[in-house]
Amino acid sequence: ACAFCSIPQMRGLYRSEPIETLLHEAGELAAEGVKELILIGQETTSYGVDLYRERKLVELCEQLSEIEGIEWLRLMYAHPPSTPPYLLEQLARIPCFLPYVDYPIEHASDRMLKQMNRRTTAVRMKDAIKAFREACEKACVRTTVLVGFPGESEADFETLCEFMSEIKFERAGVFTYSPQSGTAGAELPDRVDEGIALDRLDRLMKLQQGICHDRQRSWIGQTTDVLIERTVRGFSWGRSIWDAPEIDGRVRVQGEYMPGMIIPVKVEKVAAYQLSGVAQQTQENTSRELCGNFALPVLFS
Repeated sequence: ACAFCSIPQMRGLYRSEPIETLLHEAGELAAEGVKELILIGQETTSYGVDLYRERKLVELCEQLSEIEGIEWLRLMYAHPPSTPPYLLEQLARIPCFLPYVDYPIEHASDRMLKQMNRRTTAVRMKDAIKAFREACEKACVRTTVLVGFPGESEADFETLCEFMSEIKFERAGVFTYSPQSGTAGAELPDRVDEGIALDRLDRLMKLQQGICHDRQRSWIGQTTDVLIERTVRGFSWGRSIWDAPEIDGRVRVQGEYMPGMIIPVKVEKVAAYQLSGVAQQTQENTSRELCGNFALPVLFS
């Protein structure tokens, strides 16, 4: 287990749901109108190892993409130690698999990664990210970063900042370390002062906000598919292929469109965490009636 994480204590050993169970669940949801499936787990990229003695994530995604009605597959929590470059390349080639992966690095100093028991290195993580970006156009890599872990020096933090500046993650969340009872990290010496940890969080979030804004600008004048979730006072709100529910940004679209529809939107304005644009006319979105404010369920498996 990672030295900062108490989830394995609460949930126990990994338990993969059989492929047949997930396909049945996905089929039922698709029949209800669900268009996006989100694959999520403690280490999603290790899916199937306990049941089949080998990774089965690619096979699962291939079969999910064949279900009628499913248009988007989104992967959360691609654990870096169990996510080799070839795996991301294989996933990127699957129909319906979005050019989006949640890849939580936690840190980029090799010394801190070892301290955190992450079992990877900055170079390996760079290789995996590069492979995914080269395998799909308009790739979005989301990450999570932890600052203030015991023993983190200013030099370690600067290494992390340099990594973030070089990789330029499209999406990122930054958190300060909080000791969890029963974890290895809670027993470590050299605690980082809370004020220093908060200052590092603020500095890193300001850096990332600028990166996000720059990455968002690449959409100006471009068209992206948007999953509509609600309508309010003449506008529709939804998520782009770069946005997972609740943790990422959103898209504002002029006009009211049916929640649950996936429509092409030409982006006209951007902010760090929001796109604004105009729907491009298609036979589907011009023939549907306008509707009120309701949302479509999304699968978490």
